[in-house]
Amino acid sequence: MHLIRRAFIVILLFCTVFLLYEYIYKLQITERLENEESVNGSNTKYVLYWSPFMNNRWDYEWGFGYEAFEDCEYKDCFTTNSRTFMPLEKFDALIFHASYSVVQSQYGVPHIRSPDQIYVYMNLESPRWTEWKLVSFKSFFNWTMTYRLDSDIISQYGYLYKKKNNYFSMPSKEQLKNKTGAAWLVSHCDTDTKREILVRELQKFYKVDVYGSCGNLTCSRKTSRQCYEMIERKYKFYLSFENSYCKDYVTEKLFNVLLLNVVPIVYSAGINENVVPPKSIINIADFKNAGHLADYLKYLDDNVDEYVKYLEWKKDYSIRTERRIAACRLCEKLHQPLKRSVYEDISGWWFGKNYTMCQTGKKLPKIVSELLK
Repeated sequence: MHLIRRAFIVILLFCTVFLLYEYIYKLQITERLENEESVNGSNTKYVLYWSPFMNNRWDYEWGFGYEAFEDCEYKDCFTTNSRTFMPLEKFDALIFHASYSVVQSQYGVPHIRSPDQIYVYMNLESPRWTEWKLVSFKSFFNWTMTYRLDSDIISQYGYLYKKKNNYFSMPSKEQLKNKTGAAWLVSHCDTDTKREILVRELQKFYKVDVYGSCGNLTCSRKTSRQCYEMIERKYKFYLSFENSYCKDYVTEKLFNVLLLNVVPIVYSAGINENVVPPKSIINIADFKNAGHLADYLKYLDDNVDEYVKYLEWKKDYSIRTERRIAACRLCEKLHQPLKRSVYEDISGWWFGKNYTMCQTGKKLPKIVSELLK
């Protein structure tokens, strides 16, 4: 009985301290907001994460408060996931990540909204992996923040930049001679793109080592850095094959490899000059069949001078993969003169008319579609 009483007292003290801390924190925030409004006219833009990001990350891999914008040109923005931080209608923008949001009913929708408030539709998954029923959200969203190049705020898995200098240390021919074949790290074994069928066909003509749940080799995701270091050390090529063939959809499967001295073999509908540097990838869509692709890989194996041409772009371009680049773009846009806009049919914009934003089956590249007959 004595132990139960002691435990009760400890819990009571903990709750009291927590509530006191929360009260003081909110009081400080309120005082700071009132001070900004009276002294500075409060130019800070407040952003509410309404629902969690991928993998249930509430900080969106940006951070909270001013942290997300500390390296931005426009820094005067503030993020939180606390709906009681200020009255809902006072927030400048609310972000809804479509992988969660109202798919999970506990997040709901705001009960009040001001006319100048911006609702941001965010999604880094492809339409094929979007479960949210968007048809019921007509004239709800003002801005889009996705990997699509026609988004109001482009939020990609990687960004291409022109370098100010052309320094790059090219791997030696000796280093390249010690590398061979292609690698593939994969966890989903049955996909819309039927990439798994293409890989099995390619393995008939060329060495492809498959790591993960779809292969017989292992490399833990918990040690992804070591995995990529191993790939860079052992292999000449890497299969950057997406699980969906959708407009502009290019993920970390490509950008993480572009950071290495490895040549990506790419299966994606999002390849263009705004996304990847010139002569930096091998596109499977350029080949009529897997044997044709394998012949080209063997040619590059035997001709080092031709192979290194796929690395020379690193003299002129760099790839950045920081999530906060999108946060900077959001903050900048919030500080621009507000032009009222609304997506009357966000479902049509995201999925395309008759769901044409993604391709499957016979509409896939010939090198794959021919294997499906």
